[in-house]
Order: sequence, then structure tokens, then C-alpha cells
Amino acid sequence: HTHSFSTLWLAQVWAWQVCFGVFYGACFGYLAARFFLQGVKSGAMEKRSLLAFTTALPLLCMGSTEILGSASVLAVFTAAAMFSRNDKLSELIEQYNVPALLDCLDLLVSNVFFIYLGTILPWNAWAEWSAWKLVLLCLTILMFRRVPVVLFFYPIIPALKNIWEAVFVGWFGPMGVAAIFYAVVAFHQTGDLKTFHICTAVAFSSIVAH
Repeated sequence: HTHSFSTLWLAQVWAWQVCFGVFYGACFGYLAARFFLQGVKSGAMEKRSLLAFTTALPLLCMGSTEILGSASVLAVFTAAAMFSRNDKLSELIEQYNVPALLDCLDLLVSNVFFIYLGTILPWNAWAEWSAWKLVLLCLTILMFRRVPVVLFFYPIIPALKNIWEAVFVGWFGPMGVAAIFYAVVAFHQTGDLKTFHICTAVAFSSIVAH
């Protein structure tokens, strides 16, 4: 049983969901960049269509990845990274001030997410636990989730000029949309409410702390 579970975990989680998700996202982003530039060159699309294109890109990538049963968050992240690596597209993104427009869209989506998060927070379940244990758990995860790793690699990261910058970079990593997304996925996969309650508690404490 242990061998079967390990094989399933390697094949389904690492090979299909993680590795294939990254590969699919990279191909998706690369081809999307090529198609957009070809469309502009042939006159089929206008340069100003970049905003609509970059808004539809993650939705299409996420939907198609979900249909394939792979990791949609990883695929979208990789697709965006590959899409923005194109120098011509980077110039267009700066020219049409796409980052500012996407920031407005991000703010709108974030507000919707926080409203949703507020409606699903399990206050009653938290109240049944020992308060100091819950606080200690959240503080421990927040302190040791990123800070020790960044401090360990700080000497080989050129962008970090001193140890205080390393501490700041290690600390400032709030959990939000992705954490709640995976908490919901874990609940649907396992049916374990305790895992969902712990994840939401840590995410909520991270949002408040940051």
C-alpha cells in the first residue's frame, strides 16, 4: 500500500500536476506571445488589444489546465512569466501602461476575494480551540515559513544589500488567495475540516500581520 501510494503521488502530483502544469504553462505563454505579435504584424489585431489579451490569457490558461487536471495556479504563473519574457511585448506593456490597468483589476478582484474570505472564516471552530495554541501556531508558521530560508541564501542573492533587507524580504510574504484556494482543494480532496480551519486561521493571521 505504501509503495502504491508513493507511486501514485509521484505520478499524479509531481509528474502530472506539477511538472506538466509548469510545462503546459510555459508553452501556453510562449505561444500566446508569438500569436499576439503575429496578429499585430499581420494587422489582424491592434496593439491596444494587449490589455484584453492579457486579461483573457490567465482565464483561458487556468480553465484549460483545470480540464486537463493539472495545477492551474502553477500553469498560469509560468504562462505569465514566459509571456512577459518577450522583449517586444515588454515594450508594449510599458507603452500602454498595462501594469497600472492590471493593478486596478487586481484591486477589484482582491476586494471580491476578501469579501468571500470574510464569509467563510470558521469563527465558531476557532473559538472551540485553545486560543494560545492557535496564536502560537500562526506565529510559528509566519516566523519560520520564509525568514530562515531567505537568511540562509542571503549571501548568494545580489539584490539583497544587507541582512535587514533579507529579513524584510523573508517576512513580507503574506498568504492570501493561493493559500485559501489550496485549503479549499485540500478540504474537497480529504473532507477534513480541521485542515481547512487551520489553513484559514494561518492565512487570516498573515493578512492581519502584513
